[in-house]
Amino acid sequence: TPVDAECGLRVRKEKQFTTRDLLFQFVQRGQELGLIINLSFSTRYYDPAVFDCITEHKHIPCPPAGYTRREDIVKKFLSTVDSFLNNHKDDNLLIGIHCSDGINRSGYLVCRYLIDRLHMGSDAALDAFEKARGHTIERGSCIQALHRAVAERRNKEPSPIENLGSDGERKSRKRKAPELSQADEMLQQLAMLEQHFSQPTEEDSSIGSWPEDRKPVPVSIGPQAMPKKKKEEFEDGEFMEGDEYFEEEDDVFEDGGEPSDLSTSQRRRVRRKRLTKKFNIMKSGKFHLIQEVLREE
Repeated sequence: TPVDAECGLRVRKEKQFTTRDLLFQFVQRGQELGLIINLSFSTRYYDPAVFDCITEHKHIPCPPAGYTRREDIVKKFLSTVDSFLNNHKDDNLLIGIHCSDGINRSGYLVCRYLIDRLHMGSDAALDAFEKARGHTIERGSCIQALHRAVAERRNKEPSPIENLGSDGERKSRKRKAPELSQADEMLQQLAMLEQHFSQPTEEDSSIGSWPEDRKPVPVSIGPQAMPKKKKEEFEDGEFMEGDEYFEEEDDVFEDGGEPSDLSTSQRRRVRRKRLTKKFNIMKSGKFHLIQEVLREE
């Protein structure tokens, strides 16, 4: 804190630091001071008129005690710094901040700026100030107030759920499950029916084993249950596309044409009709018809 001789304070010569010394140091460093903020509760240390035509000066009276509960002082300090930075975006100007000793009040408000404007944590803000100042903040009340400021800031910040907006917007952002196609649903129901009829009941186990000529043939439905085949086994009579597996048989088609005479979409329609017919038989629950279909497979 610069103290001029005119203020009437007695300072030993080796510890004197005046406004002239302050400005001379900036000239030596090649730096320019753009704003001085006086946080002391007095104006007796120097005459602000000394800085006229050199730099801006702002006095924010901050009492020696109870300032950590004065949010009005914090808001005024933040507003002063924000206004200066907005008006000098392209200027490489420095801001000088002091109170009586430049430790507690100055440290508290500088850390509040780092927390409220730069969103730093309390420990990071304290560490940054103390390294730059070369002195630790002495009052525990200041440190506790900084921790409270971080906690209050986090409580005021909207949660990720609130950021999503209204209920309608949140629902619209949920991942929608892929809708099953009609063929996929038919395959699933067919597999469930097959599993149901393939399980032996108590009545079947009491009768004994099936005759060899009427023994049910297990069939696997769907792409996951398809037996693996070697590459050379997929001949011209078979077709595989996407997640569906179909086998082209040498049956007579409904339109009387041969497999080679039909397009891919026509063959697919014929296979879908055959699959629908099989599904309806399995769904009917008529055991003798189901066994005939299984033997044809």
